Amino acid sequence: MNRRVVSVDSPADAPQSLIEKYDLRVVPLHVNYGLESFRDGVDISPQDIFDRFDESGALPKTSSASVQEYIDFFTGILDEGAEGIVHVSLSSGISGTHQNARLAAQEMGAADRIRVLDSLSLCSGMLFPVLAACQARERGLTTDAMYAAAAEVVPRVDAAFLVGDLTFLRKGGRCTALEALGANALGLRPTLVLNAEGRIVTGKKYRGRRDVCRRKFTEDRVSTPHDARTAFVSCTADFDRKELSALRKFAAEAGGFEETLSPTAGCVITSHCGRDTIGVFLLKKED
Repeated sequence: MNRRVVSVDSPADAPQSLIEKYDLRVVPLHVNYGLESFRDGVDISPQDIFDRFDESGALPKTSSASVQEYIDFFTGILDEGAEGIVHVSLSSGISGTHQNARLAAQEMGAADRIRVLDSLSLCSGMLFPVLAACQARERGLTTDAMYAAAAEVVPRVDAAFLVGDLTFLRKGGRCTALEALGANALGLRPTLVLNAEGRIVTGKKYRGRRDVCRRKFTEDRVSTPHDARTAFVSCTADFDRKELSALRKFAAEAGGFEETLSPTAGCVITSHCGRDTIGVFLLKKED
């Protein structure tokens, strides 16, 4: 194993290719139906969430890994012989994961070896600091230097989703029935963006057919001045793969990216955003 390990919370939805390439370790968050609790990506899949909703109209609640779960997770890595860990957490603006991971490191008396970074993002937006930490490790840098490299990119992460169906947002209490009705009547499709505090806010609204809105959303996203290496075009599990392929190709060509990756949203993102959602995540240019 690597002597210095990079880990991340499961809502990063890291594709298997990145997990294997960088020996990335993942902490599963929880997806809860009443007293039933499942681990994101371990005991439950996004399709399970869609199936349950179709059968009963039930939506789950999501929750952080506990302090003890982080202690067990970090201890397992250190017991393998790791000398340091850089852990990238889900945004503290929307979850308690960052606080729990930091408390775990402190309770272990290992805060100097376990550096916990607040991504201030979610989904593929979390993968930019992950990649920065992994690439710093490949250059032979220390745990502290890996953390610093990851922290440097956090303010430059630009994360946004275009929601295709407001049903999950309405059922989950994240928009009112009146708001959903008005949006549907007007053919409006809202974006959800991460602000500087790592909180989700409503952004630009698009009007028209879904495919037209998604194309325009992608075009607007890649027109932002950005680092031209990597972009993530993420989507929910139900998203049409042919359209995704076309949007990914368009993003790569229009944005001049060296690579575009297309992770599938996991259970946490699916629980909140629902069906037919796409996100475009990029790294803005340095000021």
